[in-house]
Amino acid sequence: MTAYPVYLTQLDEQRAVVVGSGPAAERKVEGLLDADARVTLIAPSPPAALTAWAADGAIEWKDRSYQSGDLEGAALVIVTAVAPDIKQRVWEEAQERNVLINTTGEDERSTFSNGDCIRRGP
Repeated sequence: MTAYPVYLTQLDEQRAVVVGSGPAAERKVEGLLDADARVTLIAPSPPAALTAWAADGAIEWKDRSYQSGDLEGAALVIVTAVAPDIKQRVWEEAQERNVLINTTGEDERSTFSNGDCIRRGP
């Protein structure tokens, strides 16, 4: 796979969706929040840090599994630990709506990848 590196900007003006739960979802949400993204989390029973961010109003949380239509108005979606059939449905909707998608650990169901970032200072 060949790639062209880019940085996404103005995420504060766009909706980013994270589908799934667990440590990977927590890391992805944290990174999106660091980029000032408007984050919607779709997951039943996420880790405590994610529910705390939702309670503080930092993210929108849909306490359920992914449903068709959840990507309406989204600029990007990140899919973490969910069932294979859900990954496929999210992939199909992302393709239909032309939404950037990253399915963690699955390059064949991803149109972007994100690397590590070193931050120094405030």
